[in-house]
Amino acid sequence: MKKFITLAITAISTLGLLNSCVYDRGSDTTIVNNVVLPIHEVKADFSVNDKHLFNINPVMHSTDKLLVYRLWGKTDNNRDIWRMVPNSVYFNNGEILSYNYDFTVADINLFIEANFNVDTFSNFDKEKYLRNQYFRIVELPAGTASKAPIDYNDYDQVIEFYGLKDAPVIKNY
Repeated sequence: MKKFITLAITAISTLGLLNSCVYDRGSDTTIVNNVVLPIHEVKADFSVNDKHLFNINPVMHSTDKLLVYRLWGKTDNNRDIWRMVPNSVYFNNGEILSYNYDFTVADINLFIEANFNVDTFSNFDKEKYLRNQYFRIVELPAGTASKAPIDYNDYDQVIEFYGLKDAPVIKNY
């Protein structure tokens, strides 16, 4: 009985959070508990020690959670595959290339780190791993992110849970 009550309370709380998600079709955002949740897509071309600075929503609070996902590829039915950053690519020769980020309430830096000189990449590898890299940036308000019973590594799960499935993506490129 105790498990049932706990499960019922969790379900009701989750439904309450989901019901408080409102997509404002007049803007480029989704609102959760009266807090605006923008989704941004940015494109970056990386080189050695390269950082890409992007301005983000200036109403972000210091306690908000920022999630970043990198476009990894496409499924067989042409759906985007997004992997959470930090994200690393491991090569057969032991080399490692990592995509990472840091942020403040005013901006976000996307950057790469590697245990080798990325300038030694072939043109094919530069195209695949350094040029035209797409990232999705999802801002979540403080409090709601820590309570969500979801896997934040799964972009689709995050978008579904927070009611962002039909929200437009602001393309900053």
